[in-house]
Amino acid sequence: MKPKISVIIPCYNSENFITRCAQSLINQTIGIENLELIFINDGSTDNTLIKLNELETLFPNNIMVIDLGENLKQGTARNIGIQYANADYIGFVDSDDWIEESMYEKLYMIMQQYNCDIVGCCLMVDLD
Repeated sequence: MKPKISVIIPCYNSENFITRCAQSLINQTIGIENLELIFINDGSTDNTLIKLNELETLFPNNIMVIDLGENLKQGTARNIGIQYANADYIGFVDSDDWIEESMYEKLYMIMQQYNCDIVGCCLMVDLD
């Protein structure tokens, strides 16, 4: 089944954040089966790649890990992720962020209802 949304997550030295980020994506109300999560390890020197590979093992049909081997910066990592995306829609999440459980379901419904090419949403900052 083709995913509805491909989400690209560039990761650089994200071992302290990646689990929370990934859980917020896996738990989306649209359903993990409707998402393709493309994690790009951008030359991390910590345990980010190990954590990403563990996630890919848990969700092999919905999580893809691409290891760049060297740091090519966020923009390049995103562009490489786009090349692997299979869905009609593409989203981006930073590896140190997490998203509301219904975010992608709501965005997808709006795209379908209004035949949008692009949608956006607000950002909240947690200063803790």
